[in-house]
Amino acid sequence: MASEFKIRGPAVTVSTNCCSGLDAIYAGYTQIKLGKVKAVLAGASDAPLFPATFGAFCAFGALTARNHDPRG
Repeated sequence: MASEFKIRGPAVTVSTNCCSGLDAIYAGYTQIKLGKVKAVLAGASDAPLFPATFGAFCAFGALTARNHDPRG
């Protein structure tokens, strides 16, 4: 995003499994609180595309068995 929108300043990628978004927001908050920056842009997305991730989620029952077309 920093490249696309020509945002200057520190740019960091946070990768901490399910809590990456919260960790990114907290990292931004910390930078503001310490006076290192005046504003931050923080966000997250999820794309568990690695086969082992699907296997782990399946093993502990986190995936649904209802795989019908959501449009009906």
